[in-house]
Amino acid sequence: MANPTRILRVTTTVQKGGAGAHVKALHNAINQVSNFESHLLCPRDRLQENHAVPYAYGRSIANLNFLKTKFIGLDSYFESVWMHHFKKLIPQFDIFHLHHLQGYFFDLRSLKLLCDKNVVLTLHDVWPLTGRCSVLTDCDLWQSHCRHCPRLHVYPSTFIDLSRFLHQKKKELFKSLDRLKVVVLSRYSEELLKKS
Repeated sequence: MANPTRILRVTTTVQKGGAGAHVKALHNAINQVSNFESHLLCPRDRLQENHAVPYAYGRSIANLNFLKTKFIGLDSYFESVWMHHFKKLIPQFDIFHLHHLQGYFFDLRSLKLLCDKNVVLTLHDVWPLTGRCSVLTDCDLWQSHCRHCPRLHVYPSTFIDLSRFLHQKKKELFKSLDRLKVVVLSRYSEELLKKS
């Protein structure tokens, strides 16, 4: 019998919110199929179940990254603990399913490590498409180049505007994924993806 296809689902948490409930339901459903094995990496959770990948110091790291985002503006960029941990996990999995990545744990640079891997990105919000925002309002700069962010107070809030730098890095890093598949959950999300 062939080994099951191993999937690593990466999300901030499965213990609250719509995205968390979606990931948990998908994880449980996939594990009912014998030729797949779904695993959860949720840095903000302390999951005590089979197929949970532990992330030591997740909440402590998230608190430090909150401060880094707030005072330096580097949301989800240059997080060495994440990079070190994630590098070790990559050889163990066949598919990487990325969900809700903001939450002060993820390092965008780790996408480079997945350039020849099967990667699925589910758009639960617009954070992957913008420099820093997870919810859109009347600003459409994300369609070309984020800059002079008018919403620095919105999650993930910051005092320093590095939206242009972060937007450019997201574009570069997501484009570097040779086998990236993007899943949209609505026609509205599909239209936003086309505009980005």
